[in-house]
Amino acid sequence: MSARLKIVFVAIAGATLGWISVDALLRAGVPTTKREGVSPGVADCTFFPGHEHLYVSNPTKELNFIAAKLKEASSAVPQRRSFFAPVQKNFIDAHIFGAMARDGVAFADLTTDSEFVRRVYLDTTGRIPSPDVVLNFLNDPAADRREAMIDSLLDTPEYADRWSNFIGDQLQLVLNSTQINLDPEARNAYYNFVRASIGQNKPYDQFVTELITGTGNTTEEGPANFVARWRQPNGPIQDTYDNLAAAAGQFLGLSLNCISCHDGAGHTNALNLYLTKRTRYDFWAMAAFFSRTAMNPYRDPKDNNRILGFMIADNRTGGYILNTTSGNKTARNGTAPNEVVMPKYLPDGSPFDAYGPNPAETYRSALARMLTSDHQFARATVNYVWKELFGLGIVEPADNFDLDRISIEAKIPEGWLLQANQPELLEALAIDFEQHNYDLKYLIGTIMKSATYQLSCSYPGAWSDAHIPYFARKFPRRLKAEEIADVITQATNVPASYQPRGSAYSKPVNWAMQLPDTIEPLGNLQMRTFLDAFLRGNRDDRSRSSEGSILQALALLNNSFVTTRIKVSNVNSTVGKLWANKDLTPAERVTRLYLATLSRLPSLEELDKSILYLGDPVSASKLEDLQFAFINKVDFIFNY
Repeated sequence: MSARLKIVFVAIAGATLGWISVDALLRAGVPTTKREGVSPGVADCTFFPGHEHLYVSNPTKELNFIAAKLKEASSAVPQRRSFFAPVQKNFIDAHIFGAMARDGVAFADLTTDSEFVRRVYLDTTGRIPSPDVVLNFLNDPAADRREAMIDSLLDTPEYADRWSNFIGDQLQLVLNSTQINLDPEARNAYYNFVRASIGQNKPYDQFVTELITGTGNTTEEGPANFVARWRQPNGPIQDTYDNLAAAAGQFLGLSLNCISCHDGAGHTNALNLYLTKRTRYDFWAMAAFFSRTAMNPYRDPKDNNRILGFMIADNRTGGYILNTTSGNKTARNGTAPNEVVMPKYLPDGSPFDAYGPNPAETYRSALARMLTSDHQFARATVNYVWKELFGLGIVEPADNFDLDRISIEAKIPEGWLLQANQPELLEALAIDFEQHNYDLKYLIGTIMKSATYQLSCSYPGAWSDAHIPYFARKFPRRLKAEEIADVITQATNVPASYQPRGSAYSKPVNWAMQLPDTIEPLGNLQMRTFLDAFLRGNRDDRSRSSEGSILQALALLNNSFVTTRIKVSNVNSTVGKLWANKDLTPAERVTRLYLATLSRLPSLEELDKSILYLGDPVSASKLEDLQFAFINKVDFIFNY
């Protein structure tokens, strides 16, 4: 590698280190002047490993992380203005641009076509567009070319891969966890159900209903694994019911684990007004919806110690009994011996707050009916999707709504702030989602077709971090681990191969985004090390993160997954083909390399410098070095 390129890599590593971590500062929008004497460890749950993230993380942390990425990444990605003012496209823009006009906030230009095509490809499919796609799009005169591209991408198999990855994170769909180790056949049945549902565009309320009510053999019936995933074998059965209630609460954007150990009062007073009013008994009543769920293991006939799966069914009798003194939670004691807690839906404000199951329905069917009919279900879902596309939710943390601080009409005590940064938009998105039959493709498409989504990362004039809640520009995000692996595969044109466990994978998959969970491929330590460097998490006690690290810079510089793919000796690689085609001019080689790797044309300055670097005649090693440098650029590993 040349000394010149080494200087580039040192600069890249420095930029990467600049956004390694951001401190958690204020909690839940309450000024520090109102918080004297409040301990950072407000609640004392030691059971739940994600407790600190859920209850001490806050909107300020998310805003500071966005601000840090804007400072570091925006200076390293191309600052190209389209000089086209955005034109409002739908109701999203009416809310966003209306708020900016009201408060005097300037907004970015519309993003350029080359930035748009790369952005929408990554957000929809997790991959980058081919050079031909980029050129055809740039030359397309149609006024609706952006909308047409969005619609076409939403109908691809790659869309199902990328958004199944997102849903898998939400469900914490994984082979091995602190709760239980699923058999590979069960894990694969679960993943295949998720992917088929996303690919078929199954209404999201139906999808969640099927998960909550799933029955049958877990190695054959994917939805049944929602229950099996949260089975807690090292405690009383009530621990499993609690796990399932908390998992169901995630569909509502509620973090209920804290009140599974104790009442909210005295623990969440400075964090969440809604949870402060909730008691542990309220949580038990929510968990009681799972108290008639049978989870019977069946074993390998050749090895009785090996559990192959579970038979999930609904019993006619049973209940949530307050009679435990062991396990993973503090003692469950009622007002009388063996008191039975009856099912009752938890969230306030729903039309079902005072109701349990109807006489003719199972407990889980009742919960599914009430949960998916709750307006909060729609609010939480659109907020999760919004955060996935923008990097910042309308409500933060997205999995810890304070239901007393969401509506613009809420009566908020002195010293507290509204949790939603765009409350009217959140409500409009939720209503629109309900009116369109909980259609995820429609929701994603509606957001992508808005001018708000299509704003540039470049910003004219002086930027203020106070503008972040207005979504006044595109917030750059570091690509997910799977995206980085797949775009390297695409850019270099050297196929990859991943072998997940289980009979469903008689053949390897070729894309990291097709892996069924975030601990695969278990048989390939080198590839797992590469993916884990980009903080994909384990869908258990380590959440996915977009923070940076020196390990990420080192992986891109040194891992053979990168270095072996940029060799002209590989005749089918991108650089191999460019080297072999002697009819190409240096300018054509450079242009094709930019299109294949960065999904854009080079600027005149970039073109001149690259041609000069390649030399005359063109050097094979410098052609390799050039793509190596492109892969290590910030604008390669960021969506901007």
